Amino acid sequence: IKIGLPMALTGALGSVALWSLAEARLDRDFALRVAPTSVALNAGATRLVAASRDAVTLADVATGAVIAQLTTQTEFVLPPAFSTDGGYFMVAERVDEAPPLFSLLSADDGSLLASSTGVSDARDWVLGPGARYVAVRGDSGELRVLDPRTGAELATLAHPREVRRVLPLSDGASLLTVDAAGDV
Repeated sequence: IKIGLPMALTGALGSVALWSLAEARLDRDFALRVAPTSVALNAGATRLVAASRDAVTLADVATGAVIAQLTTQTEFVLPPAFSTDGGYFMVAERVDEAPPLFSLLSADDGSLLASSTGVSDARDWVLGPGARYVAVRGDSGELRVLDPRTGAELATLAHPREVRRVLPLSDGASLLTVDAAGDV
């Protein structure tokens, strides 16, 4: 990952619009250098992350200012994920002939806090409060829970069927999963 300070946005190719439903008007328009493939807001709606295949933009929602730009020479393989408390986010970068590189970053300034080897079959993920864990959903019926700072496996939660959705509970110590049959 290469983290850079934002330059003036000229010739924007993509845009993310934030609308006020109460006032039925456009609240803010975030001009981006690339068309985003995924967008996320943190829990407090203070930070926005917009990602394309090879770039991630972190922006301040109140001002629209770009805080950081992250780029990769390969590609990002999962949408960025904010921690449930909004203080952190993670990106997953493709590495040739190896599992992806998971990187934990600060939502305050986009600074890199840690990187570790990720999960080869990762399809989706949830970052817990305070970045205490990242729950990674893969192709199998297992949900792997990792320490995002070290990559150490904290738990493997086996399911009889493929896990389709993972939701963290506000207590920070529990996860709700929904499997392929719709069982919770």
